[in-house]
Amino acid sequence: MVAGGAALSGELVYGLFLIVFGVLASIALALGVVESAVPEGEPVPVRAVMGPLAMGVGFAVVGAVAFFILFPRLNWNMIGPGASPGLGVATAGFSNTVRLGGAGTIKGNPRIVLRATLTPDPEKETLDAYWVGRTYDVFDGMEWSNARATSHGSEFMTTLRPGQENLVHQHVELMPAYGARTLVALETPSRLGNAVANTQVGSRRTQIHELGGGEVRFRDSGISYSYEAYSLPPGASGDDVQDLPPEEQDALLSLPEGLDVRVGQTAARVLNGERDPLAAARKLSAWLQREYSYTLELSGDVPDPVADFLFQRKQGHCEHFATALTLMLRTQGMRARLATGFFGGERVTGATWSARVMRMPGRTCWCRGAASSPWTRRRRPTARASPLACWSSSSTSMKSWSRSGVTSSWTTTSAIS
Repeated sequence: MVAGGAALSGELVYGLFLIVFGVLASIALALGVVESAVPEGEPVPVRAVMGPLAMGVGFAVVGAVAFFILFPRLNWNMIGPGASPGLGVATAGFSNTVRLGGAGTIKGNPRIVLRATLTPDPEKETLDAYWVGRTYDVFDGMEWSNARATSHGSEFMTTLRPGQENLVHQHVELMPAYGARTLVALETPSRLGNAVANTQVGSRRTQIHELGGGEVRFRDSGISYSYEAYSLPPGASGDDVQDLPPEEQDALLSLPEGLDVRVGQTAARVLNGERDPLAAARKLSAWLQREYSYTLELSGDVPDPVADFLFQRKQGHCEHFATALTLMLRTQGMRARLATGFFGGERVTGATWSARVMRMPGRTCWCRGAASSPWTRRRRPTARASPLACWSSSSTSMKSWSRSGVTSSWTTTSAIS
């Protein structure tokens, strides 16, 4: 049991305990052999045998350490970082594009993909927050991509947006089940860095580089990773659309060629003349919540997935809800983009520590708004089973719901659904 824990754990202390266990077990076995050879009724010569026994155990430990140093590939996982590939397919679903259609499979996987320690920690059993990985701004009718895909230079720490006071610090560990090289952080990330890649032969620092859509990737491949992240506190200002490159500003209003005219007509009908983007988002969110349902069981690719979702099936998963909401806002001249990441975070505690873990079902897709005025900063997804996005504002509270019972919770940041 101890050996198994040492092999599977990502903590060095398990390896040390394994060595202590091996020494004590060897001494106990040797004394048992000596005791069996002593005639009944006579004392066991413990002192006489302890010298040679200790020398033999010492040679065994030195030999094991020498073997470990000379042949690390054979036994690194016994005391090194948790770099075992694990069981099953490892994938968090991050890619350069998001394609609509097919059947959802990620949310059916209960594996833990992320473990994080937050400072300060909100002291909630379930974290009501979103972890962003990347965003998309161009939709061609079938899939999302980015208008700007150039890569910045590699560095050990990258700044996505200026920091403020009271940043939320996160020490993040991406588990082998994560299966991607994209860093994630709580909305809204400010700085990322101090990354370490864990492999089957050891751990090493790795540089990171920023790509299009605000994505940050590890430069080196690894089975698992750890890094530090700093995010703006809840309610803080995020991006200003005027700070974006011109091509990204234009992309936030772009529509795919041949978009079904009913998408814009439906948005206009639901909004009924509403021109305030935050109020418009609330109306569209409420309408989607009321008229559509969430499912992972889809029939496959169709020629026009947006029209099929809105006017035929009226069922879909997070990509369909977020895409429909983004496009409906754009048809009314309101900037929006698609984002992918995770939602939530279960709290796990030990005697002297507390952390958050994320399972694969927390993977989701949502829609973020972008505007230069202070009333809106980003769109977020709905909680858990519902993929419907939410618009956030720095001056109101956040409401999230789950379609299976329509539950609501209020936190210090704002969003509606």
